[in-house]
Amino acid sequence: MWYSLFQMEIGNQIKKLRNRLNMSQESFGARVGVSGKTISAYETSKIKPTLEIIEKISVEFNVFLITKKTLQHKKLEEKIQNLQNAIQEIQNLFKESLLY
Repeated sequence: MWYSLFQMEIGNQIKKLRNRLNMSQESFGARVGVSGKTISAYETSKIKPTLEIIEKISVEFNVFLITKKTLQHKKLEEKIQNLQNAIQEIQNLFKESLLY
């Protein structure tokens, strides 16, 4: 089950997911290691879940929750991958130049 709830705040994403799964806040929280009261606080935007909790929710329920931090992290990962690819390309060019 894959839900992309991109345009909602993280609390709304969690609430919508929990409702789709027909779960109580308590049972949802138990699956990710927090209390039902904590899930309530997430859903009402009183507190924001940590990236660790967002990751637990994503893994446990096979969903993709998006926050500004996760978007920034994804962009950083993409930049790192691009740099690694560029370094590999330079290394390959260098090795090729040694063969000639």
